[in-house]
Amino acid sequence: MPRISVIIPIYNTEEYIYECLESLRKQTFTDFEAIIVNDGSTDRSLNIIQNFITMDARFQCITIVNSGQLLARKTGIELSKGEYITFLDGDDFVSKEWLDTLLVNIEREKSDISIIGYNLYFDNGNKYIRMSNPKLSFTSAGDEILEEWISAKHFEGFLNDKMFKKNLFSHIIWPKNIRYLEDIALLNQIIVKAKK
Repeated sequence: MPRISVIIPIYNTEEYIYECLESLRKQTFTDFEAIIVNDGSTDRSLNIIQNFITMDARFQCITIVNSGQLLARKTGIELSKGEYITFLDGDDFVSKEWLDTLLVNIEREKSDISIIGYNLYFDNGNKYIRMSNPKLSFTSAGDEILEEWISAKHFEGFLNDKMFKKNLFSHIIWPKNIRYLEDIALLNQIIVKAKK
């Protein structure tokens, strides 16, 4: 059983999906499964994914009727076997220490959620904006977690910079027909369950 499940919802990301999957394949932490949920792509994304998964047994793909990112993530979580859950989008790529850093943080602090920084890239990766302070380190517990979430100083509404204990996803209400701010719809329910 893998320690970490990485859920990757995909819809028409043929330009980026290979780089996304390859960056995940090269992780220094190797005990993970990657569950790619093809959300009814109409481009070459599925062909690229099918070719890729023949190279690495940790990667699997399921295709669903186009239902939106939120329900694609739900499908991935339902199939997951890991103790921890994290997410990538098809146009993301990660450093080779991404999983290691998230896991060390969550286990060292005995927390429910681990968060790391990220950069926003432009022009085929030639330009980027640092979206967080790489020297910042903090731990929040109890009511401080909600304060951090509401203030959005260090805790933003994205899933791909976070790792979660899988049990946080039990009893989640999965709204249908949400196609905007899906991450926040999910995080609003998870944050209130986190103790640290």
